[in-house]
Amino acid sequence: MFLSIRRPSFTKTIELFFAMAPVVLLAPMQASGQGQAEYCAFEVVVNSPDGKPVVGADAVLTRDGGTVGTAVTNEGGVARICDAPSDALLDVEVGGKLCGAVAVRHLKTYWMRTRRVYITYLGCHGEVWWIPGGCEFTIRTRDQRGAPLGGVVFQERQPQDPQGEQPERISDRFGRVFLFLAYGRTFAASLQKPGYAVKVITGDCQVGGETAREVTTVLEEERESH
Repeated sequence: MFLSIRRPSFTKTIELFFAMAPVVLLAPMQASGQGQAEYCAFEVVVNSPDGKPVVGADAVLTRDGGTVGTAVTNEGGVARICDAPSDALLDVEVGGKLCGAVAVRHLKTYWMRTRRVYITYLGCHGEVWWIPGGCEFTIRTRDQRGAPLGGVVFQERQPQDPQGEQPERISDRFGRVFLFLAYGRTFAASLQKPGYAVKVITGDCQVGGETAREVTTVLEEERESH
């Protein structure tokens, strides 16, 4: 006894294929959408000068001075700013407007590839509260053409401590002489260099005044007598 097997007609086969086609095509698309890794435009890696990660630092992405995105560094010192325009040059800033702030300028995003920006950062905003206890003078000696004049001897006429030995101060190759003056004190000194006329300068340090002082003085060449 033989059993007869009915084969589906050609028309039925075509109908079945088209009925299953949306399911077959949709499955890979759904899987692809679920498995796609998030593209992140920037990772800002912030370390201290000794190479340790800086945790909790604010990283800001800006465009023409306007903020595009922000993030805070994690325990590894990494801040991720994922959404960024691809048609402009961008800046990465760490430290805001405080002392020690760092900026990396004119960056473009990479197409579908994360751009890593490496920054060494040491905040120094606490220095605003540091008081030196006097005035820090930077005296700059120049010739008549405005060029730095090295080898100028700075000789105090009224030493701050008559009993102590006064250190010899000579201007360096940048024409600089450094002098610290305690509050309430004054100084008078002559500047001497062979071939130049001696010049006397004075200064004082008052409480409440500027502690960082820049003084520029010009020495004139001596005229030969006939």
